[in-house]
Amino acid sequence: MNLLGPALVRDRVTLIRNAEADDITKVLVFRSADPDYFISHVDVTKVKEYREEAAKLTGEPSIALLFRLPERQ
Repeated sequence: MNLLGPALVRDRVTLIRNAEADDITKVLVFRSADPDYFISHVDVTKVKEYREEAAKLTGEPSIALLFRLPERQ
C-alpha cells in the first residue's frame, strides 16, 4: 500500500515538475495496482513535512493541489 508521507509527496512534486518541463507530456494519470486502494494511509505525524513539500510546487501547503493542478499558461 502507498503511504502518503513526505517521501511520496517529494516524489510526486519531482514527477510533476519534470512533466511540466517536458513539452511532449500533457497529462499524468495515476492509478493503483490494488483496485480497493489508491493511497490508503496518511502518516499524521508528518503532516507538516508533506505540506511543506506540496507548497514547493503549488505555492500552497495543500496535498489536494498535487492531485489536480490548474493548467499552467
